[in-house]
Amino acid sequence: MESTTQHPNRTIVPDNSPMKISVPSLLRIKPEAIDKIGKYLSALEMGKVCIFYGDGLVGHFHRRIQESCRQWNIAILTHEEITTNDSRELFELSNRLPPAMTGIVAVGGGRAIDACKYLARLRNTPVLAFPTIVSNDGFASPFSSLMFDGEKRTIPAIQPRGIVVDTRIAAQAPVRFYYSGIGDLVSNLTAIADWKFAYHRAGTYVDDFAVAVAQTAAENFMHAPEKSPDSPECLRILATGLMLSG
Repeated sequence: MESTTQHPNRTIVPDNSPMKISVPSLLRIKPEAIDKIGKYLSALEMGKVCIFYGDGLVGHFHRRIQESCRQWNIAILTHEEITTNDSRELFELSNRLPPAMTGIVAVGGGRAIDACKYLARLRNTPVLAFPTIVSNDGFASPFSSLMFDGEKRTIPAIQPRGIVVDTRIAAQAPVRFYYSGIGDLVSNLTAIADWKFAYHRAGTYVDDFAVAVAQTAAENFMHAPEKSPDSPECLRILATGLMLSG
């Protein structure tokens, strides 16, 4: 069987070989989802967790998450803000995490979630992603963008076992994140065109299922009757599309 070749910053899938597509086992995109995080962690059998927040988010969300975890007997072993995406610092942090930990919860934007996916890989533990903005599809992908010796690289990490998006929280984010998410989602269409061009010019393998998922994700949003950053339903469609893309 032909194997993939791994580099420090990417995984190469050989031409003319099937791609591996995996999906989270739990997905919740709805208003007030933050108040059910304990329930979702219980369903994922993540009973002892470490929670990491993006800059300045502990005061906004920890009380509600803590209360939900208490109701479902989820032990929070530690919680703190994560302010770095430097691989060396994250490696050191991974060594300090409690041995009893059975899961990581990532709350925030791309940097916090990327850092947690990498920590999860280092500790071989599942992660639940709780993105507070929907600016790109990184919250669902199995890769992390981190700094290595001053250079940003994208490396294999852990795909979240669960993804929870509270559409009311996402609606409160600065509107630029909403438009960034739209741009990331709609770019699926040009990416598909590039992929097919590579097939015709160089024989690059094209996975028809991946193409269908990416195209459907973009078109579902493009054809949505309402496109308002204040609409929970619009944000649900956008977040769902980005999850499929990721």
